[in-house]
Amino acid sequence: MATAILFICLCLMIPNESRSQKRMSRHYGGADGLVCNTIYSILQDEQQFIWVSTDNGVYRFDGQVFQRFSTANGLPDNDILGMAEDLSGRLWLSCYNAHLCYIQHQKIFTSQNDPDLAKLKTRSYLRFITQRKDHVIFKEDVQPDLYRIDAGGKISAMNLKGDLILLQDYYLIRYLDEILLYNFQLKLLDRIKVSSRKDILAYVSENRFIISSNGQASLFDINHQQIQTRSKQALTISIENRYYAQGKLWIETQPGILTAFDKDLQPHSELALSVGNVTINSLFCDAQGGYWIGTQGDGLIYFPPHAIKILNEDEGLLQNNIACSFSSGNELYVVTGNSIVQKIDASGVSHRPIDLSQKCPGRINNMIVTENEIICGSDRGYLAVIPKSGGRVEVTRKVSSIKDMEYLGHQQILMATSSGTVKYDLKKHVVSNLNQGRTTAIHHVDDGIILTGGLKGLQRMFPFSGITDSKKFSANYFRDSTLATATITDIAHRNDLLIVTTTQQGVFLIDEKHTTHLNIAQGLTDNNCRKIALHPDGRIWITTASGINVIKIEDKTQKINIETITTFNGLTSNNIRAVHFIDSLVYASSSAGVMIFPANWFQTSKDTPLVYISAIQCEGKGLAFENPDHHFPSDSNSFEFTFSALDYSSMGHIKYAYRILGLSESWVKTNDKTIRIDRLKPGSYTLEVKAMNARKVWSRTPVRYSFSITPAWHEKTGIRILLGILLGLMIYFGTLYIYRRRFRKKVSEEAMKKHVAEVELKALKAQINPHFIFNTLNAIQFFINANENEKADLYLNKMSRLIRATLDFSNDISIPLREEIEYLKNYLDLETLRFDNDFMYQISIAETMDTSKLMIPAMVLQPHIENAIRHGLKPKTTGNKTLFIRFRQDNYFLYVEVEDNGIGRRASNLMKQNTSVKHISQGEELSQSKLDIYRKLSGKDVDLNIQDQYDHDQATGTLVTLKIAL
Repeated sequence: MATAILFICLCLMIPNESRSQKRMSRHYGGADGLVCNTIYSILQDEQQFIWVSTDNGVYRFDGQVFQRFSTANGLPDNDILGMAEDLSGRLWLSCYNAHLCYIQHQKIFTSQNDPDLAKLKTRSYLRFITQRKDHVIFKEDVQPDLYRIDAGGKISAMNLKGDLILLQDYYLIRYLDEILLYNFQLKLLDRIKVSSRKDILAYVSENRFIISSNGQASLFDINHQQIQTRSKQALTISIENRYYAQGKLWIETQPGILTAFDKDLQPHSELALSVGNVTINSLFCDAQGGYWIGTQGDGLIYFPPHAIKILNEDEGLLQNNIACSFSSGNELYVVTGNSIVQKIDASGVSHRPIDLSQKCPGRINNMIVTENEIICGSDRGYLAVIPKSGGRVEVTRKVSSIKDMEYLGHQQILMATSSGTVKYDLKKHVVSNLNQGRTTAIHHVDDGIILTGGLKGLQRMFPFSGITDSKKFSANYFRDSTLATATITDIAHRNDLLIVTTTQQGVFLIDEKHTTHLNIAQGLTDNNCRKIALHPDGRIWITTASGINVIKIEDKTQKINIETITTFNGLTSNNIRAVHFIDSLVYASSSAGVMIFPANWFQTSKDTPLVYISAIQCEGKGLAFENPDHHFPSDSNSFEFTFSALDYSSMGHIKYAYRILGLSESWVKTNDKTIRIDRLKPGSYTLEVKAMNARKVWSRTPVRYSFSITPAWHEKTGIRILLGILLGLMIYFGTLYIYRRRFRKKVSEEAMKKHVAEVELKALKAQINPHFIFNTLNAIQFFINANENEKADLYLNKMSRLIRATLDFSNDISIPLREEIEYLKNYLDLETLRFDNDFMYQISIAETMDTSKLMIPAMVLQPHIENAIRHGLKPKTTGNKTLFIRFRQDNYFLYVEVEDNGIGRRASNLMKQNTSVKHISQGEELSQSKLDIYRKLSGKDVDLNIQDQYDHDQATGTLVTLKIAL
């Protein structure tokens, strides 16, 4: 159904009695540095700078300053018709004189300094069709050929012809009388005929497009890689002037009015942008959601995101200056400075104004709106009663100058006048005087109390029902001497808190216990305060001629926070008469019309400004600042830094703070974009700059620039050389002395280390030799007692050879591997005979090993082999008993593995605990000590590792691995 009502109610949605609200905008032109007013295209680069192409160069804008690039900087032409940016940060420019160029790091590249551009020959200016994340597409205006610029800046022909638009997943090309559908791999998927080559092909959203021809519109979708007709409908407007921003189609529905359309081509009137009587050239939406419009001859127009809407003379007010206002339900009534009453509601300003300029003399500065009437009071004492039904306006003059009014109900009002406080009966036209003396403000409390303010401060009255006193707002509320001398402008209360505004004295918050006085020193924008408005969320809004003050009292701590809203935050005027709350919106009447914005708008946006250092000068010379660290000589100690903060919604209202670490830890606030530092002393410094936007949000991370100034040598060259020579001699003799001292010390330490190691080795020898002999004699004794003389004789011969080898090896730190193997074979033969061939052993040696040249620490394997036999194999009662000794090497290490298939160390330790005979073995400890000494004396790395072997949690033996550096 949505498509059946295509283009209905596009721009004719203005009610008969009101006009729509206008979004706040900012116009940039020659006064702002944009010296050319014809804007062709707008773009935001990866650093968030806004670029504007014009017929007088291209400009980079940071929200405050326009930086111009022109032929004087190297552009081939000043007439720049289009722009596009690639993934490498190149900003491509299309010149009117048919040249293509780009800007990168603020340097201009053309066919004169880029070989790829020199190869490109064009005859007319280039149009950037569209751009994807990985490439940019363009075509020559008079040629159908399409070209692509990839992420690396390479230019190539696409082998496609025609006018191209980019859908979400496809290329759509019109060539001659056909519409061609391609995927991004340039494969043709579908094609349809068009009735005329003059048909308008336009993107709508995602994979949807429109073809407009002779007042008819055809809407198409791409489904399953095919072009499908969605609907056809007569057009009520022209889509000749169309633009694309934020993924939406925008159409100039009326001259100077751009309206956004959704995917079903239904208008979003709330997104309409009105620029008045100007010719629109381009539209762009930035990263913050702000809209930029380029015009033909009228400069650049910016609409901030979620902007304050303005009602002024352009939207139906008969004068921008609002004297007073009053809200009633969902309506706001205002009186302009020329005494014209107008009504404002959600649809805008009513077309039925009421002119009181002749009927109610004087300046109307007070207004009350009841259910049936509008009541206005002037500074000459005239009271005008206007029936809402449209009857006759009654004007009377019963009092002196009216300062304030409040409705009591039942056709009765209270008035503060220059001669006293009065009650006026609108029906009977009777005035009752309540007190004498000049009164400037009045407030009726529900229980019958009237509070008045004047030249003598705050007073309390009980004029109704015979009440003479009340606990409500007792005498304690009026004890403040400052308030007693103040001229009061307005009074309000919330629960037991009384709020009073004054001229020159600020605001008073009064309760039973104390009075809090707020003025400029506490954060108000102005001490001359006007009206009070109490928001349902508890905040107190105070209007002044210098903006709005919003006071919030914390519930638990009673801490008072003051937030200010001024033109710095986006208001069009600081001269605020009053604020009203209607449907979660704030209506602020001012000397510049009525401003409308959400009550929490200034707190909702948490976008922080991006800060850049844009220029650095040292001693008046510009520096490149991409490198984060710079060193300067001592005579370069004067610097000038220029920085920018990118937050376009602040519309130039940016404040900065900086500090120079190494000079001061304190932040210095400034409104300037440039700081100068002179006469810096030698040292290291870091400049940090942060910025605060119009919503009082500071940068998350400051921008930093580190630099250092080297200390200065003495001014005289001769003394400098002499000092250098003396310093060199001192360093030479000092170094020579230190070197000799360290050398002697090192020699002494090495000798001592060697002596200690030898002593340790001798001590170990003394422990090892008796230990081994003791074990061997026990074996001989066993065979003699058993009358096995042959075995005893054989064992005794082998033992004698073993003892001789042990004595020979005891003098060496390491021995050839061949001798160690012979030694182990002799030992194992003895142990095999000793245990009656109860176990087997295997010694395997890699074929490539030269055992005569490889060295191994002496007598470190035998203790582990003994442990494997004695504690691993001997206690084993089932299966075969085998000991494996393996030798292998690589380019860096010799590896020795001793592995048994015995009972494992855990079972062996349990057996030791359960036997009455305790055997204390020192073999492993002595072996490790030998390795430590070997490591110290040889300087070679050696590692010993003992690992239990398991199969499904069942012990299968022990593996000892010795790793020796070659």
